[in-house]
Amino acid sequence: MKFGNVEISKIDTNRDNPRGIDIPTEDSRLSYLKDSIAKFGVMVPVVITPRGERYLLVDGERRYYAAKAVGLDKLPAYIITTDEGAQLSSRDLLFRMFQIHHLREQWGPIQQCHALETTYDRIVRRKEIKSLVDVKVQVKAVTDELATITGIDQRTAFDRVKFLRWPDDIKDALYHSPSDGNYWYICEIEDKIIIPALCNYPEYFEQVSVDEVRKDLYHLNPA
Repeated sequence: MKFGNVEISKIDTNRDNPRGIDIPTEDSRLSYLKDSIAKFGVMVPVVITPRGERYLLVDGERRYYAAKAVGLDKLPAYIITTDEGAQLSSRDLLFRMFQIHHLREQWGPIQQCHALETTYDRIVRRKEIKSLVDVKVQVKAVTDELATITGIDQRTAFDRVKFLRWPDDIKDALYHSPSDGNYWYICEIEDKIIIPALCNYPEYFEQVSVDEVRKDLYHLNPA
């Protein structure tokens, strides 16, 4: 990681930022930050990563927009890359963003899951995980690994895993338009219905796709 003063015109905001709001139009606190930056400058550097000759914003959207609004030309910035000095992939970038943001209020459970997709995918593809026949044992192993990698507590990790097991189309819809109610509804379905059914009636799922069952149950939600 390097530090530098980077021209704002060379920094692009991240369209995949899981925060889920438009900062310039929806953040009621932005005006206060503008006043502070106008008086004192940017006290906390933003975090960026290289994208060719430009940079992608990882952390500091409010500081970025406030600095632009008050006419600053440069921003103090930490520049992050891979250990080899290469630019971060889009999915690795989301995980870095999770590491920075997951304890902050504005990142709800769905935004966290969005950022954890790559890490979750890597875990479930491991041979030692795939070889576990017992569903509960496998889910626990994934949960333990996710908790170890991210530092989140076991209960939170288990909730995230329950959601991340779901079909991509449902997850993607909620990433685009987060709903905490639907998130918890999915977690309840997975915990109380899907996982027990996979353990107790595995022969049923030889004939019926588990994702089809998930979708049918999800669409019963009156919300």
